Amino acid sequence: MNNRSLIIQLEKPVNNVGNFFKSSTSHAKIYKTHAYTLLTLLFLLVSLEACAATWIKVLDAEDEIYFVDSSTILRIKERSKASILINYKIVQRIEGVDAWSSRVDTEFDCANAKMLFHKAAIFELTMGKGSWTKIDMDNKWRDAKRAPLDSLMNAACRPA
Repeated sequence: MNNRSLIIQLEKPVNNVGNFFKSSTSHAKIYKTHAYTLLTLLFLLVSLEACAATWIKVLDAEDEIYFVDSSTILRIKERSKASILINYKIVQRIEGVDAWSSRVDTEFDCANAKMLFHKAAIFELTMGKGSWTKIDMDNKWRDAKRAPLDSLMNAACRPA
């Protein structure tokens, strides 16, 4: 079958579409069930977007406000992972981009007070909204005994 004959077959009118649904009520029920399932999934996706992050304010410093996403905290023995959000009170120029916030996926060594930044993004608006730019991290463990890192570590390493 060449392309021309395929186009002709697709353009042929279908005369018995109505008869298809009239002839079998079970087909209509199946399609109705699928439609409800698709609507439910669509509703869930929209709902998840609205409640995806649960930001808890950890520290309001002079130039930044620090948040931890409680829905991302994962504690396994002496390690913890969480997403951190930083809102800047004054626009920051980071890697040539004006940023009002940044989000960093972080791992904490709770026993040794260290933290490792896995991946980061900067955002043109506060609370991690607007267009974003990925930032490469150096994957080095940092001492988390000084502010504000100690506040973030305490929030992520807190027992559940």
